[in-house]
Amino acid sequence: MDMSGQKKQENIRHEDKHQRFVRVVERRTNELLEKTRILGNCSNKNTYSYTDEEVSLIFAEIERALRTARGRFKPAKRGRFSLRK
Repeated sequence: MDMSGQKKQENIRHEDKHQRFVRVVERRTNELLEKTRILGNCSNKNTYSYTDEEVSLIFAEIERALRTARGRFKPAKRGRFSLRK
């Protein structure tokens, strides 16, 4: 490993949880936005053929995945357990 790679590893080891979150989430969000832009290229009717139903299925699945991901950021709501009604 060269000196710059070693220095980068040291910096990563010393970052706190929030710094690591920011670093990782920025990269992953930008990747997701780029893939979304690329998906939009499939809308070109000169190159592709698709139905409105197929488009609805695609975006319903994407929206489901986004809701699931968003839900993971919310604290779990845990009520008290009881067998009584």
